[in-house]
Amino acid sequence: MVKKFLLLIVLILTSCSEYSREFEIHYTNGKIRYKKFCSQCHGKNGEGYKELYPPLKNIVFKDFNLQQTICITKYGYKDTLTILNNGKLYKYVVPMPAMKELTPQDIAFLMTFMYSEYANKTKVFKTEEIKKYLEKCQ
Repeated sequence: MVKKFLLLIVLILTSCSEYSREFEIHYTNGKIRYKKFCSQCHGKNGEGYKELYPPLKNIVFKDFNLQQTICITKYGYKDTLTILNNGKLYKYVVPMPAMKELTPQDIAFLMTFMYSEYANKTKVFKTEEIKKYLEKCQ
């Protein structure tokens, strides 16, 4: 009985550390890609730029639409974007360019980083998950 209990503890700790390593890899790679592809407009710390480029931090994430965010990340956005940030409603009219060079793996890294930084949640986005979302983009 004691051996089974110890084995269970080892398995739990191993799986937690595996997830932690996977998260760290995704987060670090996402941070690198954020700096390269996103920070020029959305700011080094996700603060945005005035009323030209929307901030990513402090956005109300309870209405976070992952499908829309993934599609916008890959294919851009041309319409007016309305965002609630710190209790104030902002309308952004500057289009976001498509970044078709981003692979599903790149987007998985970016989503892991941004979800952690701006939604304060730990989630590892998988490439296959992102591919399914991208298939639904119009």
